[in-house]
Amino acid sequence: MTLYQGGSSYFEALFTRINEAHSFIHIQVYILANDQTGNRLLQALFEAAERGIKVFLMLDAFGCSWVRAEHFQAWKEKGLQIKLFSRRLRIQRLVLGRRQHSKIVVIDNEWMSVGGLNIADRYSGFDGALPWLDIACWVYGPAAKLLNGRCAVYWPRKIRRQLRNQPGLPAQKEGITLRILMNDWLRNRFEVRSAYRQAFEGAEEEILLIAAYFFPSPSMLRLLSEKAKAGVKVRLVFSAVSDVPFMKPAMEYFYNRLLGAGAEIFEWRESILHAKVAIVDHSWLTIGSYNLNQLSDYGSLETNISVENRELTANLLNQLEGEVYPKIRKIEAGHSTWFMLFKRYISYLALRFSLNLLFLTNRHKR
Repeated sequence: MTLYQGGSSYFEALFTRINEAHSFIHIQVYILANDQTGNRLLQALFEAAERGIKVFLMLDAFGCSWVRAEHFQAWKEKGLQIKLFSRRLRIQRLVLGRRQHSKIVVIDNEWMSVGGLNIADRYSGFDGALPWLDIACWVYGPAAKLLNGRCAVYWPRKIRRQLRNQPGLPAQKEGITLRILMNDWLRNRFEVRSAYRQAFEGAEEEILLIAAYFFPSPSMLRLLSEKAKAGVKVRLVFSAVSDVPFMKPAMEYFYNRLLGAGAEIFEWRESILHAKVAIVDHSWLTIGSYNLNQLSDYGSLETNISVENRELTANLLNQLEGEVYPKIRKIEAGHSTWFMLFKRYISYLALRFSLNLLFLTNRHKR
């Protein structure tokens, strides 16, 4: 298992493994942008299909709203199996619907990748700009077949059978123990949410949470606050700016309570933070697409992996200490003006209303 802190190195590994594929490639991603990174991926997939590799590409209808019928037709003619996930309800400029938010890659049932990175220049930095801070992993082993089989459920029956019939690696007696976690409320799967809660409840020394869109449920906010009051070192790393309207001031709405309980809050200021990672007691680690908010619980398909391995968590912590911590700023408890408090509260209400509306209007196209 190899951990990547986003940027070009992750994508170079992706393209290398696509070029080396000998049987099939299965990708599910929220955003495939019409930019240098997206076009480079498409070209690599076209070349793989030309070599006889079976290519399965699932995109989210909202995240890839630029994709039209003519793109579909052209890509199918080049050998790709394509699916746009989810119906969408459009009310003027407001678009509602369930999202395929997972970011997974499976190659030959040998290699798998799970993380938070979409396929776009803002994640790779191929356009010369500083990439967003994100984290993903590549894993080699029999877990790839399990991930492939579980994610196949969102394809039509014929393709589902093709994916599940692909051979995989034999079980290994040695190596790390890895769990694949999925959230899908229509299938009554809340595995990621449950794993977060179980790990936080069992924390005795430290909780480190790196979160792009932190909007916890009241019970999760209470749990983090109680752990901090009990003496567990709770460190939260967020982004100083957000790409989502209302998100940053809505997140700040929670700051006073968390700081008052003894938690430490830091903000990444170099670019936008998009990572979704948690480490508990230097031994439990989870990486994936899941955000600690209701949209991930009730509006999106999410996929994470979790491992209990001190060596891996130490490796990631060393990366963070060398490359991330020097570029974050600690937030101190201080006086907030009436206007700032009002802005945070209004943003909180607006985001809460939007999440509740998504929950009530979700649709799923199998």
